[in-house]
Amino acid sequence: MDNLFIKHDRIIEITPMAIIRQWAQSINWNARLLAIRGPKGVGKSTMMRQYIRQHYGLLDRQVLYVSCDDSY
Repeated sequence: MDNLFIKHDRIIEITPMAIIRQWAQSINWNARLLAIRGPKGVGKSTMMRQYIRQHYGLLDRQVLYVSCDDSY
């Protein structure tokens, strides 16, 4: 589990914050399950990482970002 948090910290730290999509504010982030669909390369993962960076600290262990294409 520590390896996942180390990778999470690295990814969240380098997430660009210059452009934040306004439509991300219309999502019910308190829902128990979110499904974000869309074509590859439109910013779905970036939006999730930006939300984590805005609402949690860089070393906060209440949240964990893991990409589903990570083999670990």
